[in-house]
Amino acid sequence: MRYVSTLTSDRPGHRVLTTFGVRRLALIAGVLVGVASGTAEAAGRLAARIGTEEIRCAAAEASDARSCALEVLREIRTRAEQRYVDADALHATADEIEALRAYERAFARHDREQRARKLVEVESRLVHLDAEMGAAERERLTEFHTVLQRLAAYEADVARGAEAPPEIDTATLAHWIEQTKLDAALYRRYGGTVGLKAAGAYAHSARATLVAAYMRQEPVEVADAEIERHLLTALWAPPAIVFRGDTPDFTPFWLRPLVPSYIGP
Repeated sequence: MRYVSTLTSDRPGHRVLTTFGVRRLALIAGVLVGVASGTAEAAGRLAARIGTEEIRCAAAEASDARSCALEVLREIRTRAEQRYVDADALHATADEIEALRAYERAFARHDREQRARKLVEVESRLVHLDAEMGAAERERLTEFHTVLQRLAAYEADVARGAEAPPEIDTATLAHWIEQTKLDAALYRRYGGTVGLKAAGAYAHSARATLVAAYMRQEPVEVADAEIERHLLTALWAPPAIVFRGDTPDFTPFWLRPLVPSYIGP
């Protein structure tokens, strides 16, 4: 569909291969061949055209219509969002990237200090409360203690230069920043339902509207009806968690106060 206006077994102990058995095996073999050929057909089918560019399921490494549709949608969404970022100059600046990198370093220090305190606490519990623990709790604490020790050893290696310090690459940081700017800009323009994720609010409906507009303008043609159905279902599916307040806050997490992370048990 081209998008122009709307998206709308004989004796005991003996095994005898009877005629029925042969037919049954043939039927099973036929089903298996059908599944294999169907998978190959799905992988090779034309999924969509974006302008004059063809996208096939095999290129998206998808072997069924639904996964193919999700990969096609991901590609369309990426293109649509990048176009909007470019058009509205929402690119991450050097100062914004440095602010986010500083937050990540501060959070890593905070997390490291909290794990160190937790390691001392767990060791104390294993030594002083061992007689009071059940077997399940002792096993759980021992496993957790092992994890904390492994992390502490790794961080000691980093501190003495034996391991490279973990660092998020600049492209990833820039992408996070641009996505946050995009959410605020799209919500101002389109409004709609806002979803919530661990990182904060995002403009769920507005992002879908942007993709729909891109599919009309490019135009995008989905040649396979089954793929189209899965694509549209995924595009307009509601968010897992819906924001219920009056005004969503799109302030990025790195500009919020550092929240203590939870380290259990």
